[in-house]
Amino acid sequence: MSATNKVGESLKSPYNSLIFANIPNRPASLILTSDKKPSIFAQWTAPTTSNGDQTSGYRLYIDNGVGGEFIKVFDGSFDMPATFSFVVSDNIECGGLYNLKVTAVNVAGESDGTVS
Repeated sequence: MSATNKVGESLKSPYNSLIFANIPNRPASLILTSDKKPSIFAQWTAPTTSNGDQTSGYRLYIDNGVGGEFIKVFDGSFDMPATFSFVVSDNIECGGLYNLKVTAVNVAGESDGTVS
């Protein structure tokens, strides 16, 4: 955009970009298994519907084993598999009861989490 008067045209203003997108739906499922301690194998599936915009990847979170806040343990925001699996072992100890949460991500943001 610029302004014009008798003297001439002004410098052009900086431009703004807009992204018209919807936050993706949450992943359809999250399945947890463990074959050795302390490790958790997490496998999830893509959202059943895209909410209109393609999912670019996923993030995985784990709580502290006693119902505390979730911390991010995997950020695959730009790695778009239809299903994905990941082993979490650095953030868990034997005897804890852990909840994991997976979210879907796209250019508009991050979905609600699917918790298991």
